[in-house]
Amino acid sequence: MMNVRKGFAVIAITAAAFGLAGCQATTGTKTSGQVALANEGVVFSAPAGYCLARSSRQSAQNSNFLLFGDCAALTKDPNRSTAPHQSVLSASLGPALDAPVESRFDVIEAFVRSDAGRSVMARSGKASDVTVLSRQVAGDVLLLKIRDTSATKDQPVAQDYWRAVTGLNGRVATLSVLPKKTAPMSDREQARLLLEFAARSKAATASGKKQ
Repeated sequence: MMNVRKGFAVIAITAAAFGLAGCQATTGTKTSGQVALANEGVVFSAPAGYCLARSSRQSAQNSNFLLFGDCAALTKDPNRSTAPHQSVLSASLGPALDAPVESRFDVIEAFVRSDAGRSVMARSGKASDVTVLSRQVAGDVLLLKIRDTSATKDQPVAQDYWRAVTGLNGRVATLSVLPKKTAPMSDREQARLLLEFAARSKAATASGKKQ
């Protein structure tokens, strides 16, 4: 479906400190929760309190990967808004499909549950470390609860987290929320945050296309 293993490697590294050490913006740098991918005609717009960790941004053929963390922590500015949860958000953009993304949810889910899909999602790269615990569809968003039992020594990332799959300008967009192990989020909170992320990104993308 898309190559996001490289992105998960970034998550593992940045989550080690969870303050997004190594991805922090310098004091005074303008850091935003909205990122436009001009060539793809897509805008990712994170919920309030989350800003782009600039050095996390990666791109390759037909794919892009971004991390969003707490705005105040990233800018070292206490006056910036704070994320409502101790979590990191990720966004990845895959290739365009020849049909609406929501019409391919069954195919996408089948891939996610396959050995190949689970190995891509696993921080260890081992399919056996990942289990898809549940799924639900909310309109044009597919929500999946994932458990990743990869060895995460010294990394405060919770094993269970949620991913959302949706379409942005005809391309497959995958959003994830990674809660801090010591500050768990309920399933409802994670799903709500991802649905807000998806809705804001859809609105921003549609607005960008009109300009």
